[in-house]
Amino acid sequence: MTESASSAPAELNERLRELEESVAEKDRLIQADCLKIQELQNRVVVLQQERAALLCDINDIRAQLGYPVLEALENER
Repeated sequence: MTESASSAPAELNERLRELEESVAEKDRLIQADCLKIQELQNRVVVLQQERAALLCDINDIRAQLGYPVLEALENER
């Protein structure tokens, strides 16, 4: 057996280890990003609810003042 033939498995094992470490790091990054995305999605839901409540308040005040109701604003999204 030649020296290059005997070192090939060692090199392949090292490359395999490097690739597995790289995949594990990518998995950690993906998981962290997924958590951030979920937090942002939750924040969007809260903001949409707050916006809807504000539009209701605006419409209530407009109705009390005799102004037309702003249905178009609520239907934008």
